[in-house]
Amino acid sequence: MNKRYGFLSASGLIASLVTLAAITILVILNGYELFSPGPLNAKAGPPLGGVTSHAEIGGECSRCHTTPWQAIGMSDQCILCHVEVNEERMDESTLHGAIYQNNLEITCQTCHLEHKGPDSPITNLRGIKFPHDSYGFSLQSHKGNIFGVDAECTDCHEDDFLHVDPITCGKCHTLIDSKFTSSHVLTFGAECMDCHDGLETYGRKFDHQSMQFPLEGQHAEVDCSGCHVLQFSILELQTTSQSCVACHQEVDKHLGNLGDNCDICHSPEDWKTIDFDHDTSAFKLEGNHAVTQCDGCHKMGVLKGTPSNCIDCHFADDKHEGSFGSNCQDCHTSENWKPYRFDHGVVNYEISGQHMEVPCEKCHINNDYYSASRECNSCHAKIDPHLGSLGLLCENCHTTNGWLPTSFVHNQSTFKLTGKHLSISCTDCHISSVYSHTRKTCDDCHSVDDKHKGALGVNCDLCHTTSSWKGATYDHSKTNFPLTGSHINVACQNCHTNGSYKGTPYTCISCHVSDDKHNGSFGTDCGTCHTTSTWTGATFDHSQTAFTLTGAHVNTTCSACHKNGVYKGTPTTCNACHVSDDKHNGSFGTDCGTCHTTSTWTGATFDHNKTAFTLTGAHVGVNCSACHKNGVYKGTPTTCNACHASDDKHNGSFGTDCGTCHTTSTWTGATFDHNNTAFKLTGAHVQVNCNACHVNGVYKGTPTTCYACHRTDDQHNGSFGTNCDSCHTTSTWSGATIDHDQFSFKLTGKHREVSCSGCHVNGVYQGTPTECESCHKPPIEHDGGLSTNCDQCHTTQNWDAD
Repeated sequence: MNKRYGFLSASGLIASLVTLAAITILVILNGYELFSPGPLNAKAGPPLGGVTSHAEIGGECSRCHTTPWQAIGMSDQCILCHVEVNEERMDESTLHGAIYQNNLEITCQTCHLEHKGPDSPITNLRGIKFPHDSYGFSLQSHKGNIFGVDAECTDCHEDDFLHVDPITCGKCHTLIDSKFTSSHVLTFGAECMDCHDGLETYGRKFDHQSMQFPLEGQHAEVDCSGCHVLQFSILELQTTSQSCVACHQEVDKHLGNLGDNCDICHSPEDWKTIDFDHDTSAFKLEGNHAVTQCDGCHKMGVLKGTPSNCIDCHFADDKHEGSFGSNCQDCHTSENWKPYRFDHGVVNYEISGQHMEVPCEKCHINNDYYSASRECNSCHAKIDPHLGSLGLLCENCHTTNGWLPTSFVHNQSTFKLTGKHLSISCTDCHISSVYSHTRKTCDDCHSVDDKHKGALGVNCDLCHTTSSWKGATYDHSKTNFPLTGSHINVACQNCHTNGSYKGTPYTCISCHVSDDKHNGSFGTDCGTCHTTSTWTGATFDHSQTAFTLTGAHVNTTCSACHKNGVYKGTPTTCNACHVSDDKHNGSFGTDCGTCHTTSTWTGATFDHNKTAFTLTGAHVGVNCSACHKNGVYKGTPTTCNACHASDDKHNGSFGTDCGTCHTTSTWTGATFDHNNTAFKLTGAHVQVNCNACHVNGVYKGTPTTCYACHRTDDQHNGSFGTNCDSCHTTSTWSGATIDHDQFSFKLTGKHREVSCSGCHVNGVYQGTPTECESCHKPPIEHDGGLSTNCDQCHTTQNWDAD
């Protein structure tokens, strides 16, 4: 079976070559226009890019068209000639600016069509899907005009594509519905765009029920202009007052006395039907009040200020003639004026027991309800067998249930009965039935039993109890001198001589002065070393003093420091004992502990990091004597220069702070960070040798202006001043640039294409004139009759434009 190679067969290749040859011949015979898209527009206009019409471009397709692999598109090519369009794109108030600034995906060729013939219009907006919604007006309701034909831009915009004349709206809508349009304009004004957005948001689709003020009842039948009077914009419509009085003030029979909220009583369904919920007021209607007619309280139709006190309406019904005040509800209710009731608890006097059967007038003489006494004695004084000796509070013993039997809870008094006191008769203490001011001290009753004859005071309960007078005990721990150790078994009279307890001294020395072998040198507080357990075997804890013993000090005998048994005033400085051991002869002061320890005197160490001069790098291994000459430590200088003056190759020009460039690790390999100075190195300056600027090794006072080094490179001979960095950079001296916008004469339009020498003749820059006529001599036709301000008529874009 033979394989088939398709067009790769010999016959296929021959046919392909013949076809290509035929196409090439046809292209040559037709002047290379076999694939011509058609002639370009030939309508002439102002010269742009060297041509007056696209037809003059001819076969230079690349003037407009770009290849797929180029970074720019056709629109970028267009603005190379149409520079005025590029300027409009920067201004959002223009059509091109609005499209460009809003990033709309519309290219030049979307609206401007070519190759349609030499006389065809180059601008055609028919069928262009312009994003109208981005500008606040949708074409949803304007897809066609009044004739049923697809709408064109000029139907609404005429000559101005950024604006719509309201008259244009009126022309169309009057033809559609003249009566409605006329009424609508009279009601809401002629500025249609103030409300309409093409989506009918505030037109047929507007739903008043979704607003803050839904239309209900008769409000739904009112014309818009009935509430929205002379309001011509959305903002004005939205600020319409929603208060009832704004529309109904003229029919307000209350003359504003009831405020602005008419809906408290009235409803939009019916103005005349009134419904008021009195419970929303401060005076709720209850009982008989709920069925009382309004004018029963609101006389002459006056609603505000109506009194709410009972007495204001019931004055004629008050049989108490005001003696009970104006709060009738204390006894009466709104359900029924009779019978009355009074809660005695509201006046802090509860009626209970036999008091419930006493008629009111028995206590309230002559109907006096306010000054009646609450004291028991005011009614029961005549039958008081105590004749007032127990005061007026009869309820302390008696109750309202019955005058007898009586009871008194002594534990509720300030003297509670315990032990034997519970079985004593009242008269044993309350002589002659006198209860008030009975004395309460033990001595008042037991003075005859006091074997101490008052030496221990009158508080017998310190030792005795109410359970039994005998077997008294005394808790010495409750005094200022608790008994411990051997003191516990000492007989009381050993300390309290002759039965005297008050004023007994409690210092150790008062009893042990004969035992003090120190002759008072340790003071009177024997407890510092001795204990109450035993007098012998005294110990002293040196850690509780200002001088704690550590190291070798712990095993030193007391007498080694406390000479001749003298303890007070013993010095605590190292030097006091070790002055003979001080090999430094006092140059290090008296605080030996800085280098030495109590563990051992030898092997002293010194931490230089605790001084103002910390040792780092090579300094750590330097011998002390290298810096501290002749064993002198105080006043040793700490500046680098003090030791390294002979190493200073800069001869002091860099000052004495060598650490700016050098480190303690190594003297060589010094580095200097120029960025820490006022003159930071950038660009080519970074690689410049130090001595190129710092001549002869002089660093201080080196000038930092560009001109100081680059005077010989200044081709402007100083005409631009000394600030070379206005145009040059440190990266490279050549390729200088100047931003003319930083000067008072900014370059625009054609001025940007003029070479510098076109205005700055002979390389002179300072003093260059900025008037138009200095470069643009006025033509003869002006005959000197016009001013020198050419920019009144001409622009930098085009001199010939007028």
